[in-house]
Amino acid sequence: PAPDVLMGKSGSLPGWQLCRGISGSFRVEWVAGFVWNQWQPWSGIRNPIKAQLSEVIHGCMQSVLGMPEDKRAHRFIPMEPENFYYPGGRTPAYTAIEINMMQGRTPETQKALIKALFSKIESAIGISPVDVEITIKEQPPHCWGFRGMTGDEARDLKYSINV
Repeated sequence: PAPDVLMGKSGSLPGWQLCRGISGSFRVEWVAGFVWNQWQPWSGIRNPIKAQLSEVIHGCMQSVLGMPEDKRAHRFIPMEPENFYYPGGRTPAYTAIEINMMQGRTPETQKALIKALFSKIESAIGISPVDVEITIKEQPPHCWGFRGMTGDEARDLKYSINV
């Protein structure tokens, strides 16, 4: 069904909490992924839940980390429910977000990003913080490769990693 068919009168997606197995990874500098099994029929960002998550996450990246608008690159990876187990006390809306980024952000900045994500995901999408798990993984710039160079060689980034 088309997204407008599924939208309720409130603008929300009825029953989206019933989707099973939400997980994946989100890479700050380059790639992001989330799993939304219920919404597999849509491809790309046309999926309304993926689009909402992408907007929320990128907005947090911009406001907290100073990432530019054109630095969004998210990947959503479907999983079958039998391939995903989530912790007790969580609902089927459980969402795991993995953030990979170059070293340089302070612990205060990283905590601010995590708290902004919890808050905005709940207010914009309706996923409770108890159902969101966020992990930040840092690697030294020399462990990143993009545009034919390593991260420590890049001198033209439009954002700072030392925030």
